[in-house]
Amino acid sequence: MNLKRFDFHKLYYTDEEMSQVSASSFKLDDLGNLKKFEDTHPEVMKARIEVANWKFDAKLDQQHPDWIRKILIFLFPLTKRVKKILKITTVRLFL
Repeated sequence: MNLKRFDFHKLYYTDEEMSQVSASSFKLDDLGNLKKFEDTHPEVMKARIEVANWKFDAKLDQQHPDWIRKILIFLFPLTKRVKKILKITTVRLFL
């Protein structure tokens, strides 16, 4: 997937600009809270899925158990707010 995205950006940037882009900006290590898809795809997607020339590894085996995953999803907005408040407080302290 990283190579696919990298190749896409080559369409719009010169080779010099692409050499400055770090490979880390294309990492997708944290894929979020994915679950195994066990349903069927819509009929309109079948042809597209069959011609896909890349493999997607969701790394489901590396994710937390479902109960931890649900707690993290619940707490995410709270942690986001706390980080924002701490950032604002830190900026005000230095002014």
